[in-house]
Amino acid sequence: MKSLFTRCSDNPLLVADDLPFEASAVYNPGATEFQDEVILLVRVEDRKGFSNIHVARSKDGISGWKVEPEPLLAHGEPGLRYEQLGCEDARVTYVPEDDCYYV
Repeated sequence: MKSLFTRCSDNPLLVADDLPFEASAVYNPGATEFQDEVILLVRVEDRKGFSNIHVARSKDGISGWKVEPEPLLAHGEPGLRYEQLGCEDARVTYVPEDDCYYV
């Protein structure tokens, strides 16, 4: 059977030391292409053991990652009871009928 995907030889593409803030680990991101960039919604575990979702951007999807220091989704935010103990791996899907990205 022919493989649909080829694993990048540069893995891992993003590690905790690449972030502009202290973190314990980086986990499986949701990925999409948007306006000539590859966008990752990265689950980042902070030093207290809670996970938040941060946005990372790259022109080629392999190098030059720019990671937003403030989370897109943060654990413990009021009114977001599902994120009280931390965020899980995000997935991103574009739905053309709605002209919208869903996470």
